[in-house]
Amino acid sequence: MRSNVEQGAPAGAPGWTYDLFRKLFGRSLRVFFRQIEVEGAEHVPESGGGILIAWHPNAVVDGMLLAAECPRPVTFGARHGLFAVPLLGWIFRQTGTVPIYRTVDMQGTDEEIRRAANLRSLDALARAVAEGRLVCLFPEGQSHDAPHPAPMKTGTARLLERARELGGDEEDPFVIPVALDYGAKDRGRSTVLLRFHAPLVLPGELSRRQPGESEQAFYARMRAITDVFERAIHDVVLATDDWDSHRLMHRTRKLIRAELARRRATDPGPATLGEKRAGFARVWTAYRATVARNPDGVEALLERLAEYDRALREIQLEDHDLDRDRAAAAEPFLPPVARAGLSLALLTPLALFGYATNGLTALFLAVLARVAGRQAKDRATIKVLGGMLLLPLTWIAVGILAGVAVSRWVTPPPGAAVTAGIGIAAALSSIAGMSAGFAFNRIVSETLRRVRVRARRLRHRGLIERLLGERSALFDDMLAASEGIRLPGRVTADGVVRPE
Repeated sequence: MRSNVEQGAPAGAPGWTYDLFRKLFGRSLRVFFRQIEVEGAEHVPESGGGILIAWHPNAVVDGMLLAAECPRPVTFGARHGLFAVPLLGWIFRQTGTVPIYRTVDMQGTDEEIRRAANLRSLDALARAVAEGRLVCLFPEGQSHDAPHPAPMKTGTARLLERARELGGDEEDPFVIPVALDYGAKDRGRSTVLLRFHAPLVLPGELSRRQPGESEQAFYARMRAITDVFERAIHDVVLATDDWDSHRLMHRTRKLIRAELARRRATDPGPATLGEKRAGFARVWTAYRATVARNPDGVEALLERLAEYDRALREIQLEDHDLDRDRAAAAEPFLPPVARAGLSLALLTPLALFGYATNGLTALFLAVLARVAGRQAKDRATIKVLGGMLLLPLTWIAVGILAGVAVSRWVTPPPGAAVTAGIGIAAALSSIAGMSAGFAFNRIVSETLRRVRVRARRLRHRGLIERLLGERSALFDDMLAASEGIRLPGRVTADGVVRPE
């Protein structure tokens, strides 16, 4: 029989290679993502064995984020097929990642061999937890592009049970659900919020195995623990049935924020990632509760909301853009544009050098991700891992070419020290040029949006007045529908939603 079982003893304590890759992941992800926010790190105990359970919307990037941003070192479990991927498999081995053998990936391999390999992996992970370390699993067993978790396997419950056994009379390991909220997970310079939630408290009947427990009872208990994990992940990721529902809930969040700011005559400013999530959580909670008590009323509200959403998207405006027509006299236009022009003038030389030296690499990664990434969840992984390898090589090549050009074209040729210095300066300029290019793109995008919004407000004045009226009516009807429901978070005087 063919065997695909990874050899070697996994789950050693994280060492210097883990620390090195942790820093490298952090640097790379902060290049790829414009903004990374972390909440709830205080929920991760400073010591003691525990398990992180996270949903899996963005392939390897999910694990990289957790490794880079978790306050403690993490040992991961990953499906064994990924160990065969060039570069990725090598990184997994260097960081102590443990292979997990899924039946679906082991076609043609003896089932007993697969089970034995999985037991070794389970023991390695459980031993790490029993020794006081932190382990992370993705209980869905696969990454995906859905706005809700996939059904979970019982592997994490079995890991918890085995860690309890190896730990003896020690305190039970903690289990922490983790949410990952991506703005646009496959697009560079997007945003991501990583949130650690409070440790789960399992019901007493799901405690350790009792003497004489049958295999059937054991399996039922593992399934019940998995159901607790599944509900917890479903709640912390604020799961929706489909992306249309997800978008409408975000539309509701923005509608309420904008209307509340208008009524209170405040300007809460741009929403942070944490505020967006807290606002979404309030809408999500209200939606679930109102559906249960008045499904017909909710359906009617959703139809009106969808029509309001379609109108806004047709004129490419956001909820808060509707209010600015009345405040145009108090909203300076030329000064921000002038400041943007000055910033662009200062950034342009360095940004152009960044485009010239990094552009081909960026284009190659974008095309590679589009061709090789069959789903959105795979594209960020290709771009980030490819960038980790190709961008440093690009900067080294720029430095070498600059040094060679100077030594050949300058008369008399400079000494070796000067040539090396010019090469290093060129490589550093390429790195700085990439950052300048990001800033250049952001300023251009924001300035063009400001111009477009003003033009569209002038062009669609009548429609905007109608949308303002509909927004106000929707706001009132939503408040009435959710009356008496306890919503998470709190709303400050200026309309900002804060998590509890």
